[in-house]
Amino acid sequence: MSWGEIFSEQFFDPFRAGLLLFLVLTARNTSAVSGTLLPLAAGIFFVAVLIPLSFAPDAANWWNLVLAGIVTNTIIVAALVAISSFFFPAKKDDSGQA
Repeated sequence: MSWGEIFSEQFFDPFRAGLLLFLVLTARNTSAVSGTLLPLAAGIFFVAVLIPLSFAPDAANWWNLVLAGIVTNTIIVAALVAISSFFFPAKKDDSGQA
């Protein structure tokens, strides 16, 4: 399987898209407690490893699928974060505290 086929398969995977969508929503809701970058990075890696381990029939190609998954997930999460930031901007703190 070529890199182009791997990327196109991963970009249009609805299971991956759903996992990443809810990852972004959860990270936005818990960002005050856990931050944003570390949970998103951990989720990107988790999804990139989870899907090939669960569904890939070819174990020899596993690392290629994981590496492509990290790149694909990063692009999808970046787009989802940008969209969610546009439609749901961060709330301003009106408490007057610095």
